[in-house]
Amino acid sequence: MAKNPKSKTNKKRPVMERWLWYTILVSAIAALVCALFLITRWCLNAYFVAEAGKGRYHYSVEKMLTTLNFPDGYVVWYNIGNYHYHCGNFEEAESDYYRAIECGIPYEKECPVKVNLALAMIEQITDEEWEAFLESDSDEMSPEARNVEKILMTARSILIEDGCAHEDDEDGHYEDAQTLKDEIDELLQDDEDDEDDDDDSDDDQDEDQDDNDDQNNDDGGDGDQDHSSREDEIMDHIQDQKEEAQQERAEEQQFYENYYGFGGDDGDSSEEGDGGSGGQSGEIW
Repeated sequence: MAKNPKSKTNKKRPVMERWLWYTILVSAIAALVCALFLITRWCLNAYFVAEAGKGRYHYSVEKMLTTLNFPDGYVVWYNIGNYHYHCGNFEEAESDYYRAIECGIPYEKECPVKVNLALAMIEQITDEEWEAFLESDSDEMSPEARNVEKILMTARSILIEDGCAHEDDEDGHYEDAQTLKDEIDELLQDDEDDEDDDDDSDDDQDEDQDDNDDQNNDDGGDGDQDHSSREDEIMDHIQDQKEEAQQERAEEQQFYENYYGFGGDDGDSSEEGDGGSGGQSGEIW
């Protein structure tokens, strides 16, 4: 009796089933690797933030996460920036905050990073540069004073990006950014007012040299004292803002550890942050 030849369909079926199982197996392994990666990343970041809440900053732990920095790569650089800020390394902190921004921060979370970036830039101004800036006018600025003006203008432009602070009024959508921008505006305006006072004094001296000598001494002294007092008040306000931020950051840090486990915060307002140090803007991510 003649045998029926095996159909081609029957020959192909085992091969197709084998490839299907291979595909499922590879997909399962890939999913497992991704899950292990994300769990490890979460645990390392949680450990960093928990220790930061105790005042211990394990830089090497967070630095490990930059090797495969996804998803949400901005969180790692923000944390590292906060670490450098806490250590007083403001130049490194500035670089880290820029890298966080370059990672593509969501719109609702970029303002705290920009506030921290602006503060890190301002913190790099030395006492000698501040003194030179506060004593100068815009026409005859020393290199040190020019550098301060440049830093303040750059920090201001960062704060008004994307409406974190409004350029012309108080309608910025992030309070800390608006407050810091207003303080910068007052410092810059006081410097311009000093120049205007000097010009007015020169005009008065041309009209009546003798009478205005004594008057300018009296008025000039009062004016200098008023400007100096106002500038000191602004600087004190900025410092108070940093200290208040530190306390708020600590409270937000504890909340975040309790409910999320990583991401932290660092400071000044109420939008979001990551484990960092006092003097910065802080939020919960």
